[in-house]
Amino acid sequence: MIRNIKSLFTILACFFTLYGHSQIRFLPAFFRPSLEMEVDYLSNPFKKDAALMETLSANIGAVIPVKTKLGVKMDWSELKQLLKVRKLKDLKYLTRIVQPKAKQIFWNFNVNGRQLEYTGKFISPIQDFANEKNYIFGLSTGITGLNYLKRRFFMIYAFNAGFSEDANSIEKIHPNATVVLGAGKLHSLKLYSYWGMMVFYTNYRILPIPFIGLEAKLSKKWHFSATLPAEMSLIHRINKKIKISARVAYDGFTTGLNNQIFPETEATRYGLRFGHLRVGPVFEAKIKKKTRISASLGWTGFQQLQLSNKREVRFNDQPNASFYAQIHCSHQFGKSLFDSSIGAMIQ
Repeated sequence: MIRNIKSLFTILACFFTLYGHSQIRFLPAFFRPSLEMEVDYLSNPFKKDAALMETLSANIGAVIPVKTKLGVKMDWSELKQLLKVRKLKDLKYLTRIVQPKAKQIFWNFNVNGRQLEYTGKFISPIQDFANEKNYIFGLSTGITGLNYLKRRFFMIYAFNAGFSEDANSIEKIHPNATVVLGAGKLHSLKLYSYWGMMVFYTNYRILPIPFIGLEAKLSKKWHFSATLPAEMSLIHRINKKIKISARVAYDGFTTGLNNQIFPETEATRYGLRFGHLRVGPVFEAKIKKKTRISASLGWTGFQQLQLSNKREVRFNDQPNASFYAQIHCSHQFGKSLFDSSIGAMIQ
């Protein structure tokens, strides 16, 4: 049971990897026109004699708006709702009279490179993979969309496809794909929630995963963000340019390998999954009007490493806990309907 749960979270983590990392938020990153760059390092220099996974990765991605439509529809039959507006919180009744008609579609792409090395005492079942540096290359692209529905409801959807392979398996690319369909609701000027289903396909497996999330403004300087079962963040705004947050997230990646990994087999393609829990602070600073840089340093644990082929899982291990360091830079361009409406109220 525990192993199945770890496998579930490993594949879930790979979904977020396909879209690149969003340090503070999950949902707004889908709908914010931007150029993203990130460098991530995971290792433990204090346990060289233990089973460890060491990774160094770099990611470049972009979210580009391709279609935007904005309008307003008036429902004159609901004018009686004006009689209910007496306080600021009663402004919600106006949404029955004035109904925005808005939608925005984005094209996104991500390019990433990764160096990984697995070392330690559990290397007897595998040979070429263990104690060797493996170089991974990945590419993904797709569309995301946001449609405003009636009475403070909105719909989100996405389709993404790509691949991740090492130098030996690049000739036999096996695609990954993610489909997301969800909805959300603006409950008040300080709270919105969203929920839905994502279906992830990678390394010959299909897995549907439900998700639920919320964004809440707790006070003028405190903000809470969560996308379950993947991540949670408590954010403190120090001033207009600096934020600090405490973040708990499950991260990871999936890729193909084409080596003679097991001594008794010929060279073939294997699917590698690696997932882990991350806990640590995130520091974010706005260095220009539309440019932000963030850094995070923390602990990783509950690591799960798995190698499998089409028929079966060939190798499982739980590498030791380690540390991670991450630097993320984003530059926003264009207009985001999400940020200028729902996101602006929450932030």
